[in-house]
Amino acid sequence: MNDEMKSQLEKYSEFLRMPSISAQHSHIRETAEFLSDLLDDNGIGSEIMETDGHPVVFGNYDAGKKKTLLVYNHYDVQPVDPVDEWKVDPFSAELRGDRIYARGSSDNKGTLMARIFGILKAIRENKLNVNLKFLYEGEEETGSPSLEKFEEKHREILKSDYVIMEGSTVGIEGRPVISLGVKGLVYAELRETIASSDMHSSNAAIVPNAAWNIVLALGRTI
Repeated sequence: MNDEMKSQLEKYSEFLRMPSISAQHSHIRETAEFLSDLLDDNGIGSEIMETDGHPVVFGNYDAGKKKTLLVYNHYDVQPVDPVDEWKVDPFSAELRGDRIYARGSSDNKGTLMARIFGILKAIRENKLNVNLKFLYEGEEETGSPSLEKFEEKHREILKSDYVIMEGSTVGIEGRPVISLGVKGLVYAELRETIASSDMHSSNAAIVPNAAWNIVLALGRTI
């Protein structure tokens, strides 16, 4: 491991040790400031922008190119309960061999940091062929309740030619997958009433079943 990789690992580990659990409003501001400082320290102008919920970290790097790419990631993580099922402290960033263990090491802090380090390398080697904007939110794990309003309010500064989301996966052949779409969250409550009073189970073969009708409705929706 060379000095550059050691420095990157130290910075990544520092990031992982921040228990930025969005559902518990834990260490959110501290983590946003960490990312803002990281961008600033590497020549990428940044700003912590307020929302109705947790702050967004916005970064901008003008490379003098014709096209602009917006890079989206999130800095919040899921809760760690039940803690007693963890084999390591979830916020210790423990290194075992060539693997590092922590809550958020994959989703999404690992991807976020890998992109930053890769982009900085491209800038140093003069291989960057797009302008860059960065959008780091702190509520993805709770459904991004403030993001849509934030985007509507700041439509002009977020305007870009391309957007890449938080990450993807690797296929069975070992190659990264390029996803062409994503799904969101839907909250719904379904109710169905068949009869005005309780019925004996012997009628199940001849009377419509409210529970099964809801199951069928969900199947068609999905």
